Amino acid sequence: MLPRASGTTLSCFCEGDGGSTSVGEQREQILEPAEIRAMPKGSALLLATGMPIAQMQLRPWYEEESMKYIGPEKDAEEALITKRAVAAYEEQKAARRVR
Repeated sequence: MLPRASGTTLSCFCEGDGGSTSVGEQREQILEPAEIRAMPKGSALLLATGMPIAQMQLRPWYEEESMKYIGPEKDAEEALITKRAVAAYEEQKAARRVR
């Protein structure tokens, strides 16, 4: 989903005795997909109903003093995830050799 801005337009056409009025919504793209992909790490787009889109910087809550205990646990979990991923890769590689 691309961020878009929208606005309401009002058009009036008057001629002699008659005329017409139309109301429409116009949308324009604010950011190109490449610009969204190139956003710096720690940036985000906030989308909320009825509000304009906002670009914001995320706060690394896990680096706060009260969250220091997470560091060693996170490192241990990342090591286990890596170990399982390497094992799965090696298993797939061995299965390809058997074929």
